[in-house]
Amino acid sequence: MLQAAGTLTPRCYALLLTELRRSSAWVASSRTLEWATATEPEKINAQHWTTAISACARSRRWQEALRLLDLAGDVADLYCYNAAIAACAAAGRPHEALHLLEVDIPAAGFCADAYSYSGAFNALGQRGGAGDEVLSLYRRMVIRDVEPTIATLTSAISGLQRCGRPREALQVFDRVEGAGLEPDVVCYGAAMTAARASGQVGLCLTLAERMRDAGLTPNAHCLNEVSLACADLGSHTDCLSDEYRAAYRDRCRALVGDGQWRKAAQDFNVVLDATHGTAVGEGIFRDALSKGAYSMLEQPLKSWTLDLHGLSGGAARHAVEWWLTDVQSPLLQLLHGMDSKKAGPTKGQLIIITGKGKHRRKWQRSTRAPQTCVRASVESMLTEAKAPLRPSSNDGVLLLSIDTLADWGAFGRWAEDVKEHRQQEFVRTRGRQRAAKQQAPPTK
Repeated sequence: MLQAAGTLTPRCYALLLTELRRSSAWVASSRTLEWATATEPEKINAQHWTTAISACARSRRWQEALRLLDLAGDVADLYCYNAAIAACAAAGRPHEALHLLEVDIPAAGFCADAYSYSGAFNALGQRGGAGDEVLSLYRRMVIRDVEPTIATLTSAISGLQRCGRPREALQVFDRVEGAGLEPDVVCYGAAMTAARASGQVGLCLTLAERMRDAGLTPNAHCLNEVSLACADLGSHTDCLSDEYRAAYRDRCRALVGDGQWRKAAQDFNVVLDATHGTAVGEGIFRDALSKGAYSMLEQPLKSWTLDLHGLSGGAARHAVEWWLTDVQSPLLQLLHGMDSKKAGPTKGQLIIITGKGKHRRKWQRSTRAPQTCVRASVESMLTEAKAPLRPSSNDGVLLLSIDTLADWGAFGRWAEDVKEHRQQEFVRTRGRQRAAKQQAPPTK
């Protein structure tokens, strides 16, 4: 096809390479440029090379990106180098990104700009323990009088926070306004994460209020940080202001309306991880259920089976409570006195599919944490409530025993006890958190 396209103009090449980048077709991009440089090199410019290198970045093909940069030779400009740094950052190659920034760009006669440093910060942030390197790079950027963008400073804040240097990340955030820049939602979200990671929960909430006062609409990440910060303070019932709760519901309503119920479920998962076991959490869960965010729960494969895939730990707890009290309890009460062999659950048991907890979701901090790992969260709740759990050979399944008709009749009362137990657990947890807050040093 390319051999018959000897009359392609530079604009045609640009459109073709752009479409290949959009589809992450890095192999086709590379071969297109190789053929073009061999047959009609006068039609290929730096923009074409940048686009092809960006396609490699989207696919994390850092070695191919560097090969294309070398193949471009003298035609390559600063944008080509920045695209190559982005490719190294996407692939988690900080050493190669820093070599491009500190050695290759000056050797080519260019001066690194804010975008060059943004890519380097992102690359360093991919590797834990590189906090000193991020700080050193930030200081060199300041000394060299590189005018930062809000994206550059956000990358530096995120890089420091990921490397375990949240306090230094907050110091960078304090310099945002000093640089004449207005923080955006992403920048506020990075600073809120750093504030909470450094133990300054009050500062995290203050930043949330500053963002709202600036007229910015919080995204899912910011809402997550607000919820978790308030959970750390032991104020689950007040963890969402009316504005933040409205923002959550408006976003989820829009997603459900667009048929993106999976994304809506993820947003609800965020806040339910912080509010599980409370009246507020139950209200939010039922609101999510009514809006269709958890429509998969209302379409079970079998009458006696609950599939919790797609839910976080907190959302799964609410789902199990709802399933036991609103779905199973009425059915079991109706079956009381009937022939269990004809009408009861298969093998006298209810099945809760939790999965093995191997798939980390983006709203989760750790798959091992009880509040985020679905299996650990649900199993601990049922165990503490003395539920009739039955041994299972499948690590991704929990079984509830319903062996006799007497058990069936009493199951509805036990299901109500589950919710009462969760409320008592919340009261105890909140007391511990408030005691810890009184002993903690004051926040900024």
